[in-house]
Amino acid sequence: MLQFNSDFYRMVNKSNNNGFTVIEALIVVGLIGIISVFILVKLDISRQHSQESRTQADLVQARKALAMLLSDTGKWPNGCEPFKKELPPVRLNTIQAGLVKKPVIGDQGDGCKWLEEDLEKWDGPYIDRVIDLWGNSYYLNSDYQPYRNCPNIAQEPSVSVVLSFGPNGQGLNSYDCDDIFLKLK
Repeated sequence: MLQFNSDFYRMVNKSNNNGFTVIEALIVVGLIGIISVFILVKLDISRQHSQESRTQADLVQARKALAMLLSDTGKWPNGCEPFKKELPPVRLNTIQAGLVKKPVIGDQGDGCKWLEEDLEKWDGPYIDRVIDLWGNSYYLNSDYQPYRNCPNIAQEPSVSVVLSFGPNGQGLNSYDCDDIFLKLK
């Protein structure tokens, strides 16, 4: 029995001097990998939330810019009459939108036109950021249908909004659940 204990202690002491075994090292590397995946997922979720928050802040500024344009000229972007439901969606990054640069006199179609007397009252630029974080224009839509193609969210009645088509950039009558919008009324 004494011989067994002495061999056992030598074996224990010998294994402690050799460091990690290959299996132990693989387990540690695997655990570090699993922890890294969880951290990366959390960082991605956090990044998405910060992009949505930034977009919401931009939409608040766009709504203020629309109000200032309306106050100065009496019109919405493209020279449109405000809050008319039949107006087409308007890209806010165009010159004729009138938010960043003074638009040109002329008919934009659909009953929207800039007149000389409108542009005499133009006192812009009203906003500097009209492109969302995904590289797409913000839009003014007077007949937006929130959550129209979202199976888990009840569709709301049409409303006037400023919006981003979100990370996937798909919009213009193909609204989906990643649209980010702010109601005007």
